[in-house]
Amino acid sequence: ALFGCVLKPLKIQLQQTLISLHTQDGSLQKITDSLLAYQEGALERLAVRVGVLDARGMDRAKAKLTLMQRGHSPIDKVLLLLQVCKSVYKAMGTQSDQDVGSEDFLPALSYVLVQCNIPQLLLETEYMMELLEPSWLTGEGKEELALKTHI
Repeated sequence: ALFGCVLKPLKIQLQQTLISLHTQDGSLQKITDSLLAYQEGALERLAVRVGVLDARGMDRAKAKLTLMQRGHSPIDKVLLLLQVCKSVYKAMGTQSDQDVGSEDFLPALSYVLVQCNIPQLLLETEYMMELLEPSWLTGEGKEELALKTHI
């Protein structure tokens, strides 16, 4: 309720400020350029050695990331991002002839983010990190975050 009362009216202004800051420092353009550069041959360039989302799964991931951009609650944004992560993790195990380790997750997630091509995720990440309790961003706050989202 607090996020709705405070952040919903401020979201546009916060978003415009973040865009302005990241445009001035050039980081938004760098991410845009990097995403485009990695589009072709992303599996090899990112050293993805596991199964990845199919076209339908990629569309769902992009839809969740787009929905994440529309929201104002950082908790809701984290939950949408976690849903994308869960689908990436499930897809990693689709090639049954390979052993899948935790070190394979980051390249697989990076591949999905490159394919979704949403440079503004930099802004969403900063928004979440600045507004959430720091312990919620680590494994320590997992239960507390789960409780807050179900109350």
